[in-house]
Amino acid sequence: MFVFQACYGTAQEDFDGNEVSFKVMSAEDGSPIEGVRIRSQFQSNSDEMNYDWEYIGITDETGVASGMLRTSELDVMYKFTDADSLYEVKDTVINDAHEHQVEVYLRRR
Repeated sequence: MFVFQACYGTAQEDFDGNEVSFKVMSAEDGSPIEGVRIRSQFQSNSDEMNYDWEYIGITDETGVASGMLRTSELDVMYKFTDADSLYEVKDTVINDAHEHQVEVYLRRR
């Protein structure tokens, strides 16, 4: 008898984290930025460990996207990239996983 089982990724509850909303705004005037793609990646000092970027979400017209603020013994890098490339890409490590809303400011190019 032959049994085949396929796995399609991991369930969301397989890692620790808190639900959070990311509010992305212009550093110049505080206006919300729509269409910013948010991704995360575990950081490691080991050459043997290489983690892929994981998609979190895209901001809506109010500059907000909801997702998981991940917690780990490893640092977690977040990358914020706007669709029109009008703003500088921002890479940042967010340490406080207890916030319900994280404000991010992007500078115009």
